[in-house]
Amino acid sequence: MAKRDRTLEALERLAEAVTDPHAPAARAALSKALGARSNLVVAAALEVICEHELSGFEASMRAAFDKAMTDPVRTDPGCRTKVGVVKALDLLSEPADELFLAAVRHVQPEPVWGGSQDSAVALRGMAAMALVNRRNPEAMIELARLLADPEREARRMAADAVAASGDVAAGVPLLILRIRAGDPEPEVLGACFAALLALDAADTFGFVVEHLRGRDELVVEAAALALGQERPAGALAALRAFVESTLLEPRRVGLLAIAMLRTEEAWAYLLELVAEAPEGLARGAIEALGVYRELGDLAARAREAAAGRADGGAGLERSLAEHL
Repeated sequence: MAKRDRTLEALERLAEAVTDPHAPAARAALSKALGARSNLVVAAALEVICEHELSGFEASMRAAFDKAMTDPVRTDPGCRTKVGVVKALDLLSEPADELFLAAVRHVQPEPVWGGSQDSAVALRGMAAMALVNRRNPEAMIELARLLADPEREARRMAADAVAASGDVAAGVPLLILRIRAGDPEPEVLGACFAALLALDAADTFGFVVEHLRGRDELVVEAAALALGQERPAGALAALRAFVESTLLEPRRVGLLAIAMLRTEEAWAYLLELVAEAPEGLARGAIEALGVYRELGDLAARAREAAAGRADGGAGLERSLAEHL
């Protein structure tokens, strides 16, 4: 209890000292906090540095990182210090490539009920993005490793970093390989498809659309949502063809992807389905339009389309009430 009280007191003193973060007293308090035993105090100081983009603490931050890498489960549970240092150094555009390379490979299993849990997942992803931001020559190599990371979030963050790299020559093959190898997590597949389109939509569009015709529903859904998210040319036509050629569950995701395009043409198509399609498909279109229920005009148009049906939209009343 006493230890927790000392930590709380240190946090309170730091908060009081940094009311004016640019004052000399605040800088002295931040320097002291970066050397604190508690990683909660160190992390709080790093948050202030990031929030106000304060320079001049690079040496202290590196020292805090090195300390946190020594017996890390004890000195930095949850990787709070290491994550904060990577975030701050990247934000401040400091030349810290060696530190980022150490962070991107760091694994920190910590005991939890029933086993252990890696607390360094976000750290690896953030360090990878920092390497990309620096155009480090080893960045794509590290991203290749991270795309095969055991942890889902690390793989997803790796895909985002590949997209941010702008490196078509290296990034596209890596993402295609990840997709072809398969992934049990649709979130990862979706990030990979989206990254492909972000890198080179013209040349990868066909590859993504090809997966709308796959047998694995998770892959189909990931490809559809990526088209909706990235909105490449031709996405509406491809998604329409997909919706109109399947009766399977992914059709609902296809309708949602069409809504995500956020174009009048896409919304007009969904409204047309509400007005004329069989009830099951019309209900799916209403559900997709429900994403924009705050847009009163669109909701009104959907109700008007339903009212124009032969039965006056009686079969769609519940869907309209639930989603719009």
